[in-house]
Amino acid sequence: MNCWEVKKCGRQRDGANVHEIGECPASLWNAGQACWLVAGTFCEGGVQGTFAKKQYNCTRCDFFNRFDLKHRLEMHKKFISNKIKDVAERDKLEVIIEAAKLAAKAGDQFWI
Repeated sequence: MNCWEVKKCGRQRDGANVHEIGECPASLWNAGQACWLVAGTFCEGGVQGTFAKKQYNCTRCDFFNRFDLKHRLEMHKKFISNKIKDVAERDKLEVIIEAAKLAAKAGDQFWI
């Protein structure tokens, strides 16, 4: 279950409140089960900051407290692993784009 299903905030992708206040970063990062790890989530009536800034609110949250420590650690590992993959893919794409720009400057054709 994702945080937006419990909290009923309507800020998930295609949610009822997305047009008013935007899509929540937890939804954007596909981290509805690990929202406490995502900066900028919309909780307690306002945008939360980094984990260090929102930690107190998270530890009081009914959604956060649904999970035991072992489950939260597993979600943390999964979230971090996915972010590393995202960064690696983004880096690969940037390298390809830079190579294409250099090839274009040199007058070479470059096929992706």
